[in-house]
Amino acid sequence: IALHEVRNPLSALQGYLQLLKKELDEVRQLEYVEIMLGALDRVNTLITNYLRLAKPGTPERRPCDMDELVSDLISLYEVELKNRGISFLFSCDSGLPQVSLDRDQFYQVMVNILKNAVEVTSQNGEIHVGVKYLKEKEMAVFFVRDTGPGVSEDILTRIFDPFFTTRDKGTGLGLYVCREMVKNHGGGLSVANNPDQGCTVTITIPCESRGRSL
Repeated sequence: IALHEVRNPLSALQGYLQLLKKELDEVRQLEYVEIMLGALDRVNTLITNYLRLAKPGTPERRPCDMDELVSDLISLYEVELKNRGISFLFSCDSGLPQVSLDRDQFYQVMVNILKNAVEVTSQNGEIHVGVKYLKEKEMAVFFVRDTGPGVSEDILTRIFDPFFTTRDKGTGLGLYVCREMVKNHGGGLSVANNPDQGCTVTITIPCESRGRSL
């Protein structure tokens, strides 16, 4: 059976559970429904990641303004960061040319990376999202730097391995799929610990002028 065909009955289950949730008043029963909905969300995520692993898809690359893309990303997490008490910094080099990329795919990659940073950064911590322009290489650099606990060396060596995870609810496919998508754009993705605290995830991607020559 094709994985995408499994989504139809899952969607039906989710729909009926949402209806059931509206009819219930008892707290314990509502908790059970929430648990089931959470489990279905996890199954949907697994299916999505497996499908991306099997066929990431050829990126439909178009000229894109990185600063606008990152601004959209920031607006998505602005309220959550404030509620969590996490300070947020954004920096962007001036004169950054357009980047040739699949906007939807790349946005998905950035959401995944920022989501990971938010999850590991505690209250009063800080997340810095930035875009740099390496003019001599005609490359744009997108990075997310957090003040979380960092990553141990043994995990760093396996962090991009498919199905490797240190989280109870992790699939071990998020960063692997992200790196494959970035590679399909002619770029690279890396993770490194900061000298003081936390870690930085960095993406390099060709700018539009270079992208046309690939």
